[in-house]
Amino acid sequence: MQNLATLLNQHKSEFDRLHLYFQNTTKSHSFYNIERLKGYLTEYGFEVKAKPEFLIGQQSLF
Repeated sequence: MQNLATLLNQHKSEFDRLHLYFQNTTKSHSFYNIERLKGYLTEYGFEVKAKPEFLIGQQSLF
């Protein structure tokens, strides 16, 4: 997740808005990855609006 956040930060000037979707295929590990990525992106100054608790109940699509 940190490598992905670093890559996104390096290309930040190439987009106005970034949407990320996670598919839960690993028995809820996506929730952990969402929190980790959110933390890394916040460190780089990204504004993160979605919170994982809003995604609960979406089943396989995040």
